[in-house]
Amino acid sequence: MTTQPLGEARDKFSALIDSAETTHDIITISKHGKPAAVLMSADDLESLRETIQRSRHPLRELDNGVGPNRRS
Repeated sequence: MTTQPLGEARDKFSALIDSAETTHDIITISKHGKPAAVLMSADDLESLRETIQRSRHPLRELDNGVGPNRRS
């Protein structure tokens, strides 16, 4: 994971996007020394969303009393 101050990130935004796409590195943009935003590839974001969705499904099944670990 890389961290870039906002001013530097602004100056090389296009290069940071290229880097996120090709290296799949997550780039944190800091403002006044604190994390303010994250830049990542669209493919990685979609993968993350799918992972979150899949991890929620079994929890919903348990909450609804269905699935392999349901209570009788």
